[in-house]
Amino acid sequence: MKNLSESEVYKIANPIWESMSSASNSGDYEKFISHFSTELKELITKERFESQAKEFPLLTSLKNNAMPVACIRRSEGTTVIYKQLSSALEGEFIGQLTLKKTKNGCEVVNAQVY
Repeated sequence: MKNLSESEVYKIANPIWESMSSASNSGDYEKFISHFSTELKELITKERFESQAKEFPLLTSLKNNAMPVACIRRSEGTTVIYKQLSSALEGEFIGQLTLKKTKNGCEVVNAQVY
């Protein structure tokens, strides 16, 4: 992913972010983790996913069409930063999705919204 342009990275990352946002809103754990690395799947268990959804209303109110604002390349992967809006909370939020290239495509190694 290091050799891709920002627009090429966004073409890969945006559908993954949208899928994760939709799954987070609906509580669909299997869809939410479908692009995760093995390590991230072990960290974000179904119980943790459900607990965080109850504790943080942002996680179940993500609006579609988050705007990518930056692409940051590091040794652990390529991170896309999003401007994220909520249907339940006022203001703008930051979304972050880190992707790592694998032999089968790419996988999510980190994701956050705050």
